[in-house]
Amino acid sequence: VGAGANAYAASIANTIAIAAFDKANTGGGGGGTLTTFTSNVGNGSANTFNVSHGLNSYWLLTSVRELSTGDIVYPDLRQTTANNLVITFVDNPTSNQYALLVAKVA
Repeated sequence: VGAGANAYAASIANTIAIAAFDKANTGGGGGGTLTTFTSNVGNGSANTFNVSHGLNSYWLLTSVRELSTGDIVYPDLRQTTANNLVITFVDNPTSNQYALLVAKVA
């Protein structure tokens, strides 16, 4: 496993741990368990993607990483419903260039 993949896995673990701590310690549901959704994003021909995550919440923690480098990126994220995000990048990402993590925190 390459360094980028290891960094990505560590970032996911840190993101989930922070959200779980918050949920367990702020009355967000207790127990520290999270429901998550992950998906690769990019197809080489579009810069906007509708992602149906099915988490049924507006209280979400999101992270987008470039898979080849492990770098966090900040596309425009807009939640259109409790189950759908619209992600817009400046340029058209290549096929599966980015990984999306969505965690329901409340």
